[in-house]
Amino acid sequence: QGAVSSISSVSASQATPNRRRGFASVDHCRSCPTPAVHIAGGKNLRWCFEDGRFLLIEIMDLSQSFGASSTGKTITVASSCGHRNILQSGAVLNLNAYLPVGTKFVRSGLAAFRPWTANNIELTMDGLTLRLKVDLSVEGA
Repeated sequence: QGAVSSISSVSASQATPNRRRGFASVDHCRSCPTPAVHIAGGKNLRWCFEDGRFLLIEIMDLSQSFGASSTGKTITVASSCGHRNILQSGAVLNLNAYLPVGTKFVRSGLAAFRPWTANNIELTMDGLTLRLKVDLSVEGA
């Protein structure tokens, strides 16, 4: 069984900025030359921009566990904890990675992972870090 059972979509849509939900501390993603930002209120996530059009999102450690979800059906591995506006880009992030309750994280299961690309999203892994690269210049993907 894989470490991430589901990843919600990342979509570009027009949204009214929500100033209560912002971004917090800054450091660097290994794959991005610009500073990475931890999502305020989020769990185990950070993001940065590359070349003004690519949004890089990292789930920093797939082995992390943040307890049961509000429904009690899943164990949260990473979450944006709701819809997050990505600066003034118009893009909105809503991401959840989880394990079904009763499923244990199996690091050796990550060996079967293969990078993939679909529409405007590229998914890669480095150790326990899962990276999503979204091309925000592609509309309707």
